[in-house]
Order: sequence, then structure tokens, then C-alpha cells
Amino acid sequence: MEALASLEGARAGSLALTARARLPAIGVFTLGFAPVLYLALEGGGYDPVVYSQAGLAAWWIVLCGVLCGVLPAERIPRAGWLLLGVLLAYAAWTALGTGWSSSAERSVAELGRVSAYGGFFVLGLCALSAARLRHLVNGVACAVGIVGLLAVLSRLRPQWFPADEVAVFFGHSSRLDYPLNYADGLGEFLAIGDRKSTRLNSSHLGI
Repeated sequence: MEALASLEGARAGSLALTARARLPAIGVFTLGFAPVLYLALEGGGYDPVVYSQAGLAAWWIVLCGVLCGVLPAERIPRAGWLLLGVLLAYAAWTALGTGWSSSAERSVAELGRVSAYGGFFVLGLCALSAARLRHLVNGVACAVGIVGLLAVLSRLRPQWFPADEVAVFFGHSSRLDYPLNYADGLGEFLAIGDRKSTRLNSSHLGI
């Protein structure tokens, strides 16, 4: 009985270590999966409220990760700091541009977009490494696959989905546009996701 108990304890410890070792990979996969799927389902993330919420979530993850000592996972290279400085300079220039812009509201919306880019860029710098890049692209590829599946289902089972906003204004079309509400954008989105995942898997398999 003691031997059985010790065996069970060792097995449980091994499973816990395995799960802990996989946590970074799961986190990086989620980093690629969740934002892409969320923004796609929110009409592509064109709405300032949507991309501002996504950017704010990215900045909160960075802040909490740094305070907890989880981030950065790797030492940030000099090139990363340089690109971050360029992005911050662009954000500062955009903020200054509100003073002479013909539309301060649009300039502020653009500042929110740049801040969202900055949040995800910093999060990527803190969480990614060359060894984890495959998990990120796999997450993006899964999100793109789900979006493609939803696009097809929206045509086969339209009653499962909200009313087609494009059809309300431009009439019904044979082209798929859900959930981005933009047929060309959806096609390019799916093509980019397929190309990235194919290239990564080919390099991983040595093809």
C-alpha cells in the first residue's frame, strides 16, 4: 500500500511538473488565438471602442505580469527596445497632432489605435521567444480556421447568426463576409492566416 501511495504521489508530481512546463506554451498560444478571434468576431476591430478595449487588456496583462515577476519571460533584445522607442515616438507625435488636426476626435481615435498596437507589441516582447513563436502562430492559425468555419456556416445556416449588415445596405451577395462584414477583407484575412501557418508547419517539418 505504501509503495502504491508513493507511486501515485510521484505520478501526480510528474503531471504537475508537466502542466507547469506547458503553461508558457499555453499562454503564448492564447496570445495568438484570443485577440485575433475576438477582433474578428467584433467586425474586424474597426470600431474604436473595440480596439481600445483590446489594447487596454494587453496593457493590463503586461502590467500584472511585470508586477508578479512573470514578465518579461526572456531578456528583451536591443532591437526590441529600438522598435518600441520608435512606436512610442510615433504615439507621442500622434498625440501632439491633435493640436493642429482638422478633427481632434479622429486624432484621439488614432492615438487609441497606436496605443493598442503598442500594448500588443510590448506584450509580444515580454512573452515571446524564438522557441515559442510556433505556439503563437498555431494560436493565430486556429483563430483564422474558426473564423473561416463561421464564415461558411453563416451561409449554410444564416438563422444561427446575426443579420447580415452588408446585405442591409448593399443587398445580398454571393461572397462571404461574416464576421468581418467585408468580403475582400475576409478573403485576405484567411489567405494570410493560411500562408503563415503553412510556412511555419513546413519549416517545422523540414519541408
